[in-house]
Order: sequence, then C-alpha cells, then structure tokens
Amino acid sequence: MKQYFEFVKRNIVQNDLYFLFNSKYRRFKQFKEEFIPLYYFSQSKYCKTDMKMQIIIGNQPYDALIQEKDGTINKFEFTLYEDGKFENYDAKLLEERGYGSLRFKDNVNFEDRENDYFHQIMKNIIKKSKTDYTDVNIIICANTFYYFEVFNKSSKPFVDRLIKEIRKIKFTAKSVYLMVYNKDPISKITKNIYLVMYGQSNCT
Repeated sequence: MKQYFEFVKRNIVQNDLYFLFNSKYRRFKQFKEEFIPLYYFSQSKYCKTDMKMQIIIGNQPYDALIQEKDGTINKFEFTLYEDGKFENYDAKLLEERGYGSLRFKDNVNFEDRENDYFHQIMKNIIKKSKTDYTDVNIIICANTFYYFEVFNKSSKPFVDRLIKEIRKIKFTAKSVYLMVYNKDPISKITKNIYLVMYGQSNCT
C-alpha cells in the first residue's frame, strides 16, 4: 500500500496534477475517497502489520475490508465532506501560478468559514447516520488543513467541537471514528484518529 501511495503522490507532484486531484476527476476519486483513508488508518495503532486490506468496488454499504491474522474480517465505510468549489479554486491557482489564494491573502472571515465547514460536515454525518451499518465501522474524515493549519491556527477546538456533536448522534454501526487530515505526517496519524463510538456506546 505504501509503495502505491508514494507512487501516486509522486506522480501528482511531478506532473502538476493538484487541480485534478482536488477535483472530482474520476482518475483520482477512488484513490482520494477510499485508498487514502484506508492507507492512513492502516498506519495507525488500530491496525497490525500482518492485516490484509481490500477496497470494495460495487454497491455494498462499505468501502473496504480489513482481515486480521485469525481470519476475522472487519468492514469499513469512509465519508468525507469537501468544499469542492473552495478547494478546487485554490488548487487551480496553485497549479497555474505556484501558490493558492489562501497562502498569502484571504478575504473570508475565519469564523464564518469554520462554522460553514462545521455545519456541512455535520450535515454529511447526519445523513450517513440514517443508514444501517450494523456490522460496519464508519470512519469520518475531516480535512482541517485549508481552514486552520495553513494559517498557523490550531484546529483542536474545531476537532473537539466535532467530536462532541458526533457523540450526540445515534448511529447503527459497529464503531465510529473521526480521522483528521492536517499538517502532521502519516507517521503521526494515530493521534489524529479518535474512536468516537463503539457499538451503541459513545467513547470517552
């Protein structure tokens, strides 16, 4: 998985494909929405090195399978809300001129952007909670980089707020995780994955 991840990442960088990667271009859609979260999760404390992983293509209510050494199979569903218009525009500028609109200047109020992003994420999560995922683990992905870290702002209050609100929602799922993408390298992904709910019980 690591070799494939590094290969695609290198291909994006070397060929200036940032805009296509941040768009809904089919070539990168599955990689972005399923492979990346599965790979990140595989690098955390929640996965052992001898586990086997598979992305599922089709209409099943889950995106991936993780098989443990004893044969136990765990199902995973990934969900990620992205402000496509906002991130695509920034990626396009990055590709065209070498820097995005957010690197040096921003005319949108920080608080307004944060609140809008928060409510859009929650809207997506609530929609996901209405589906029966009885034997499936849900991983909610949130990318805070463009909203906080790029401005040298901490996303911790935002993440804490997300966790608090997610715990108020009733899911029919085996477990629910929140995985945060920020400026941290993959080697530190464990500290950015939060087990929010296990079974029908919220985790503290």
